[in-house]
Amino acid sequence: MRHTACFIALSILTVAGRGTAQTFHPDIPKVWDDKEVERFELPLAQRDRSPRYMTAKEYYALRVRPVYRSYPTYLPGREPVGYRKSLEQKEPEIVFDPSKLRTKEDWIEAGKLVFESDVSFAAAPKEVVPPEVWNLPTTKDGAVPTFFASS
Repeated sequence: MRHTACFIALSILTVAGRGTAQTFHPDIPKVWDDKEVERFELPLAQRDRSPRYMTAKEYYALRVRPVYRSYPTYLPGREPVGYRKSLEQKEPEIVFDPSKLRTKEDWIEAGKLVFESDVSFAAAPKEVVPPEVWNLPTTKDGAVPTFFASS
């Protein structure tokens, strides 16, 4: 009986130990291949006029663009009280950091975030622009959906 209890306890510990989260290591394929890029287009009749694409070495040497947290844009007079002031107090925050991704779900969420993130940013206007000048649709709380980004 005692051996059976020890065996059951050891089995439970073994199964529980396997259930702990392990770090996920995605298999990320190379997306820039010189031979495939070369086959991408037929050369023009005048070869010196054909486009020249960067090499894989040049592509992989590019700096990675950071993905920053973004916040909703509101029409003047519709933003929450103190909203602009609270944003002015915040430092830019990078929200995509591969070193912090542990699980497959983390990588999937990060991929969605990168895919949906803004690629250009502009400073907020210093002067208040009247809402009728904007002529944009808004949500019920006054946010402009076309300027929404992930947060």
